[in-house]
Amino acid sequence: MQAVTKAILNDNYGRDPARVKIKLAAIRADTFAFYRGTSPLFYRTLELHRALRASPTVLACGDLHVQNFGSYKGDNRLVYFDINDFDEACVAPVGYDLVRFVTSILVGAGPLGIKSKVADRLVTQFIEIYAKNIVAKKPRWVERPLATGAVRALLLSLRERHRRDLIKARTRRVTGKPRLIIDGKRTLVASSEERARAKAILAKYARTQSAPEFYRPLDIALRIAGNGSLGLERYVALVEGRGGSDGRFLIDIKLANPSSLARNIRLPQPHWMSEAGRIAAIQGIVQGISPALLGAVSTGKRSYLIKEMQPSADRVNLLALNGKPGTLIDVIQTMAEVTAWGHLRGCSRYGAASADELAEFAASAKWQRRIKGAALASCQRVTQQWQAYAADYDAHPEQLWALTQK
Repeated sequence: MQAVTKAILNDNYGRDPARVKIKLAAIRADTFAFYRGTSPLFYRTLELHRALRASPTVLACGDLHVQNFGSYKGDNRLVYFDINDFDEACVAPVGYDLVRFVTSILVGAGPLGIKSKVADRLVTQFIEIYAKNIVAKKPRWVERPLATGAVRALLLSLRERHRRDLIKARTRRVTGKPRLIIDGKRTLVASSEERARAKAILAKYARTQSAPEFYRPLDIALRIAGNGSLGLERYVALVEGRGGSDGRFLIDIKLANPSSLARNIRLPQPHWMSEAGRIAAIQGIVQGISPALLGAVSTGKRSYLIKEMQPSADRVNLLALNGKPGTLIDVIQTMAEVTAWGHLRGCSRYGAASADELAEFAASAKWQRRIKGAALASCQRVTQQWQAYAADYDAHPEQLWALTQK
């Protein structure tokens, strides 16, 4: 077994076996799926120029790639487009977020049907628009009236989505009671022990809320979602909400692990109350508007991120944009703007650099060449790692799964 496969198995050791099996198959699919699901491996093997390692610090997403942007409903009940995954978030030199994103364009080009020349243009566009917005030092946000291209089309399409339709699609009545649908793709059956644990987490969180009865669980299942978080302890709960069939909500409960980026940089981190507290705190600052029902709760040594599952949560379908370079460029431009605005909102918070320091860095041309060089090298390395893993997986898939349970 090759070293890269052993590293992946070690990263997933102790996670839920059934969901780890799904993850091992998912990251075998192609280089982009592998890239998205192996951020700890990426940061352990990343080689950055010393100037990028010493770049100004920001409140970094930690797993910035083209599939970690999307729509969501804010706590003001309006819909926005922003970075939507902060599991790996921490205080880090800005070079790490930028290399992670640019590498995602290059790694994802093949699986997403993007020609190499178009990918090069997307890289250049992202870097230039990011720099321009950092230098301007005016963070904004993307909502329906301000969006353009495919992002605007996505936000407009969400007008017809309603929470009651999401509830209807994900539940059914069994002996007169509402129950979550178990399909083996998005949900798995929770054991009695798992259901009890999820109920205890919700109950503790509910006691900190103004309306604790809102979080009374009607049914609980294991949730399958994402690539990087596959294998983590994660639940979906159907809760009472505001009462009645139209008042129910779906709540996502996800175990928060330490940031893989923070573990691989030599930079003191703030004293977070918990790992989930870290995620919620950074997300609350970096996003233009905080999402609805976002919170954190700790039980013993573990902490969990609590948030609403929304019908308005979606991503731009980049695969459907194959052959439309103009539309792709517009999407990447929006992602560059959103990234810059998020970094600016985090300036001078939790030890991050000031806006003036970040703007001075962005105004230089040297870092742009270094980001491109690091991303090209990373793309080659990720491809080699995936090929090595794929060979091991194809030879012994069941053996790999069994090793994660030891």
